Amino acid sequence: MCNHCHNHGAGEESKNQVRQGFLKMLDDSSSQMSKMQAGIIIKNFGGGKTEVCSFGSLMNILDMSSQTYTALLKVALDKAKAENDIALTFMLFEQVTNMANALKGFVSELDETTEEIKESMMGGE
Repeated sequence: MCNHCHNHGAGEESKNQVRQGFLKMLDDSSSQMSKMQAGIIIKNFGGGKTEVCSFGSLMNILDMSSQTYTALLKVALDKAKAENDIALTFMLFEQVTNMANALKGFVSELDETTEEIKESMMGGE
């Protein structure tokens, strides 16, 4: 089970164990930096404040983030199945719907930008 899902609904002692595991992973990663092609650290402080730090090529970072998001959704779905948790399935449905809507908006912006770039390459014709 991932740290995030393990942390949900757990007691304070369990949450501290999860945080310690996370810190160990960070420590291990720091010694592997020279071997890594890309990395992402995301910090959430609540209240809509999230900080993201990344390194590597944009393609590697995008690939990592999409793989991570999909893997976390799958872990949550497995947890919902194992615990027969309908509320979690509704939360997942809402999460995926929100992401789909955000992607639709992004695709529209991407289409606009692509057309603008094409026009500028054609000399504005």
